[in-house]
Amino acid sequence: MNQIGTAIKNIFRTLLWVLSFGTLCKKTVAGCAVIAPGEQARINTISTAPRYEKCFQPLYDTAIIEGVGESQASPNSGGSGNLNFFQVPLGGTPARGVVKTQVQTNMDQGGSLCYPKSFFITGITVTTTPDTAYKDAVKLISNSWFRLFIGTMDHLYVPTNTLSYIANMSEYNYPGPVMDMSEHPLQLIPQQNFRVEVNYPDKLVFSSQVKLQVILHGFSVGRMLFPTDYAISTQS
Repeated sequence: MNQIGTAIKNIFRTLLWVLSFGTLCKKTVAGCAVIAPGEQARINTISTAPRYEKCFQPLYDTAIIEGVGESQASPNSGGSGNLNFFQVPLGGTPARGVVKTQVQTNMDQGGSLCYPKSFFITGITVTTTPDTAYKDAVKLISNSWFRLFIGTMDHLYVPTNTLSYIANMSEYNYPGPVMDMSEHPLQLIPQQNFRVEVNYPDKLVFSSQVKLQVILHGFSVGRMLFPTDYAISTQS
C-alpha cells in the first residue's frame, strides 16, 4: 500500500509540474520551448523600460584674481571678499574677465543644470592651478571659508582648508576628492539654482595672479535611453 501511495504522489507532482510549465512555455513544430505570449509581454516591458544615461564627469569652475594687489580686484569676485563659482557658463564673460573656455569651466548654463540633466555630488575639491604661487595659494585657502548653496538653503559651509589641495608647481599630483561624500551624495536637479562661494573676511594681497578651482566630483544622469537592442521580439 505504501508503494501505491508513493506512486500516486509522484504522479500528482508530475502533473502539477507539467501544468505550471505549460503556462510559461508552448511547443513549436521543431519541439523547442518558446516563451508564452503573456510572459513575453512582461519580459518586453522590463527589457525596454527607459533608462537614464549615467556619466561619471565632475563639474568644475575657476575664479581668477588678476594681477598684483588686493583680492577685491578679482573679476569673478561679485563683491569684496567673495568668489562665486558655477555662475558663468562656457562662452560667458565674467566682469572685467575673459571668455570662459573648457580650461576654466564645463558649465552649460550659469547657476543651474540644463534639463533633463541631474548631478549627484560625491566629493569636493578646492585647489589652485599649478601656475599659482604657493604662498599666494596658502594665503587664500588659509584665510577663507567655503559655502555650497542649493535651492533655498545652505548645504555645506566649512573652512576652505578642510577640502583643499594646494598644487605644487614642481610636482602636481592630483589626489581626487578631498572631501568624500559618496555615502551621502547631494543631488542637483535640473533648473535648480546652486552656487559655490569662497569667502574671505580680511583684505588679502597677492604677489601674482591666483587661479582657484572648485571641482564637484560625481556623476550626471541625463536623457532617457530606450535600449531596443535588448528587447525580445514579441513574435512567437
